[in-house]
Amino acid sequence: RKRQIICRSLIIVFMIITITFVCLDLIFMKRYLHSWLRAILEFMEENPGWGGLSFVGIFVIASLCFFPVPLLSLGAGFVYIELYGLGIGICVSFLVCYIGYLCGAAICFARSRYLMRRLIVRFSEKYPVVRAVDRAFETMGFRIFLLLRLSPAMPFNALNYIGGITAIKFKSYFLSTSVGVIPGLIWTIFVGATFGTVGS
Repeated sequence: RKRQIICRSLIIVFMIITITFVCLDLIFMKRYLHSWLRAILEFMEENPGWGGLSFVGIFVIASLCFFPVPLLSLGAGFVYIELYGLGIGICVSFLVCYIGYLCGAAICFARSRYLMRRLIVRFSEKYPVVRAVDRAFETMGFRIFLLLRLSPAMPFNALNYIGGITAIKFKSYFLSTSVGVIPGLIWTIFVGATFGTVGS
């Protein structure tokens, strides 16, 4: 019991530190993450095969650290258009980013459910509103989460953790995510491809 509490506390502290760092660097410092992203894209361009496999892992890490993953799909569209041309480049970048999105979403869901699900259960016992929302996710999870995924106003990383703390089944969560991320992913890849086409 004590080990679980210590483990969860350490993970939560790590999450707070990483999220704070990402926000500060993206908004104010604009130093480390920009240079890392540039180095990653250069590595992908020089090593297309290993770069694609590495990119999936980077997607997972970015999701865990609350890094805005649409920036990665933009970069992937830009790089793969340069490497393979418009048609094949879009297909390759979509495949790599799609796998990365789904892996990141699944791992974030698991971490969120492990860390915070019990807290929401306790709240649902005390507050009827929380109980009603939780029950809605349990019974209509696929439809609700699909609509949330399709909304451009809902950040990808935030929804990963929202899914974990609610009563939605993992199957419904994963299927709605698999469908819901496609439109936004295609759009960001096309934007990156446009930059690549203009640049060339």
